[in-house]
Amino acid sequence: MRRVLAFVTSRYGLAGLVALLIIVIVVVGRLAGVVGGGSGNDGGAPVAGGAPAGAGATESGAPNDGPTGARPTPSPVVPAGKAGPVAVATSFSTAYLDSNGAAKAWRAALRRYATEKLAGELGTMDPATVPAQRRTGAAKLGAHGAHWAQVAVPCDSGTLTLRLLGDGNGWLVDGIDWAPAS
Repeated sequence: MRRVLAFVTSRYGLAGLVALLIIVIVVVGRLAGVVGGGSGNDGGAPVAGGAPAGAGATESGAPNDGPTGARPTPSPVVPAGKAGPVAVATSFSTAYLDSNGAAKAWRAALRRYATEKLAGELGTMDPATVPAQRRTGAAKLGAHGAHWAQVAVPCDSGTLTLRLLGDGNGWLVDGIDWAPAS
């Protein structure tokens, strides 16, 4: 017995007792549902009778000051008297698909709706390479933010997707993507 007391009162014995005490507390706490979220719930669904995720309180009832989910997507900012991204995309697609005339006139019609970057790229584009001839439906706003947007324009042979930028002075097309119909 004396030997056991000597070991327990040594620094190794005390460290072992502290470690054992911590393990016992964690195990008992988990079984009781107090430590580590406890209830066996994997976080997927609320505990029966609990509030849904993001409802302002945690499982334990404590206030939840964390994120409540996805941030709301801001609507595109449209300056007064200016066209929004869908209207600009519709106008651009009309000019883009009207590729039967002279290349110089076609490029000039597109420049009015394009950023300088895209206007430079259009300077080397041949209107004969336009993969569609007409729109088959209304342009639809896709992913967007306050100052950028993607607009899909359904066409006779695929979908024209336009990337637009808004700078407070209006919206301009900054990129063109094409997805052929399957």
